[in-house]
Amino acid sequence: MERWQRIGEDKSAKFGKRSIAFAFPGGRYRICIDDDEQNRVRVRYVAEEEYWPIEIRAVCDGLFRLSGVAYNTGGLLGGTFWYELLLAVPSTITYWGDCVIAREDKEA
Repeated sequence: MERWQRIGEDKSAKFGKRSIAFAFPGGRYRICIDDDEQNRVRVRYVAEEEYWPIEIRAVCDGLFRLSGVAYNTGGLLGGTFWYELLLAVPSTITYWGDCVIAREDKEA
């Protein structure tokens, strides 16, 4: 059974610096993370660049999960969703809407 532990706001999560490409039916997009920026992820899709806040940082068995609110970025999502970015190999990002999974994208 997974035991995710929330990382407090006063602690630094050492998830490194990564640029992760994800594939979805409309193409590809990129999420950039940097443990020097603990409160946001950068999202690039087509010619758009936006920052999504990181509301929750959690760790389990050395894997990190970053969660927050994902805003519609140039047609990437078609709305606002809660996201959970799992930093694994490969990484996945799950978008939640109204208590159901709206979409899950995998690292390309």
